[in-house]
Amino acid sequence: ALTTITTSLALLSMALSSSGLIRTFGVMASVSIFMALGIVIVVMPMLIELCLKDSGPKYLADGRARASSRLLDNAAAAIGSLVAKWPRLIALSGVGLTAVFAVAYMQLDPRFRLSDMLPDQGSAAPVLNRIEERLGGLFPLSVLVQWPNDTSAQSAEVRGAIRDVHQALEHHAAISKVNSFYDLQRWAETGGLSSEEASRRLNEVAPQDVLSRFINERQHTALVSGYINDLDAQEVLALSQDLEPELDRVRERYPEFAVTLTGLASLAASRSTAIISQLSLSMLGAVFIVIAVIGLMFGSLVFAGLSIVPNLFALFATGTWLFLVQGGLDYATIVGVTVAFGLAVDDTIHVLNRFELELNRSESVAAAILRSVCVIGTVLILTTLVLIAGMLVTQISVVPPTRQFGLICVSTLIFALLADLFVLPALILCAS
Repeated sequence: ALTTITTSLALLSMALSSSGLIRTFGVMASVSIFMALGIVIVVMPMLIELCLKDSGPKYLADGRARASSRLLDNAAAAIGSLVAKWPRLIALSGVGLTAVFAVAYMQLDPRFRLSDMLPDQGSAAPVLNRIEERLGGLFPLSVLVQWPNDTSAQSAEVRGAIRDVHQALEHHAAISKVNSFYDLQRWAETGGLSSEEASRRLNEVAPQDVLSRFINERQHTALVSGYINDLDAQEVLALSQDLEPELDRVRERYPEFAVTLTGLASLAASRSTAIISQLSLSMLGAVFIVIAVIGLMFGSLVFAGLSIVPNLFALFATGTWLFLVQGGLDYATIVGVTVAFGLAVDDTIHVLNRFELELNRSESVAAAILRSVCVIGTVLILTTLVLIAGMLVTQISVVPPTRQFGLICVSTLIFALLADLFVLPALILCAS
């Protein structure tokens, strides 16, 4: 029940996100954890009673039930002996590494690329590469131009505003291709028509579905779009800031017009960085709430304090790996870390619970720790291996975020296992 509560709290931290998709994911994942608890405590005993009613005592008596776990038992016993031999060294190393990893974690910045959401394998990937090569980019950075209702779309002011915005985008080095009504008009003027005549003929002759992509007379709006390369969110935001002074000059020349920088690239960059930062803070807040719940449930401030280092060790170690590999946090990694932390904190609870039980029937803290690691170590290793096997299925996905999510979960689970089998027992021995 305690592990269900702590895992659910970690997952519910995503419910604080401003993204509806992530909020739904966090809530449904939390609900599924409680459903799993109900199934385990109700259905599993029924299945055991049904399947082992007659053969149960014999099955357990002849040793077959533990034959396959002897290797894990030996590994857990070796870990317990190692911790008992050098508790101070292991504890100091764990605390020191946590501090070093924390510094690296704090260097992680929100990272987002629209291309990361696209398949990088299969038939779609080469097509996307050809589009980017020939059009100069996959994602448009757009400017919406709106004029007063009493102004005609054929007026010189409207044509001038669209032209100025088009040229502002066209002159920027990071924008390769700009599409607008002005582009069509320039093409029409190559036939010797005046600006007014070219505009009039385009509205008469050009297909409406083509014109509506660039200008809408009834809504008094026009769209100017410039294609950019596959840029990181921070680079897109910097590009947007570079364009704003140029657009301000257009706004000064046409004060009655509304000129707004928008588009998928711009909106995704600004919104994604805010959401990722928010998720990172929510997750760190959930860590300390979970630690407080552990202390409350065990009725011990000491246990709450002991659980801080192993849990932060797992998070910050994964963050360090991310810092070295890609240098930032994106949607997949921050959600993956949150989910994996919710699962990994269970290891801490199991170790503390087993230690409390063993301490009541052992002559010393050292003996209780050794017995705890030997008993619970097998379970933790086995459950971690099972979870990793399930997460590795994500590596067959053609979508990069899915693969990243799986790798982050695997990394966090491994670091959590190491922390709870080595660092936590060593801290308990040092604290005693």
